[in-house]
Amino acid sequence: MATIRHPIHLLDRAVMLTMRKMVAPMKGSVTGPEARKPFDELMEQTPAAAGVTYELASVGGVAGVWCRPEGAPDSAAAILHFHGGAYIVGSALAYQHFVGQIVARTKIAAFVPEYGLAPERPFPAAVDEAQAVYVGLVTQGFTRIALAGDSAGGGLASVASTCF
Repeated sequence: MATIRHPIHLLDRAVMLTMRKMVAPMKGSVTGPEARKPFDELMEQTPAAAGVTYELASVGGVAGVWCRPEGAPDSAAAILHFHGGAYIVGSALAYQHFVGQIVARTKIAAFVPEYGLAPERPFPAAVDEAQAVYVGLVTQGFTRIALAGDSAGGGLASVASTCF
């Protein structure tokens, strides 16, 4: 399997720098489950992408959000994006517009699962759900699945890839 790396778009770089400035004062000040609300509020500031619709759904028995672009050319392709948050914070709803920005650029639908968070859902809950979603996409007929994620979500994307 080939890895394809795309350069960061200049506009995306500006957004990344702005976001880093926004979170710098909070970094490390709120930890554990009590950080969920402020983390989600920050992620929810990502603007919705034009031409993308959002739909609550379940894949492989795991709830989440589909982010679908208008006129997607390939119905057999999907992005499976796992949100970040150190396995403790983050949510599919908070990340929907972040992933919607990816969908708007790729023109490929993406599913963001609401995997179980610690400490209420300890290891291996998130791993089991990541694999269940991947298998669920395959069962639904998706033959080209791009795995994506940030932070903890990157780890789940790596684990989900063992389902090939």
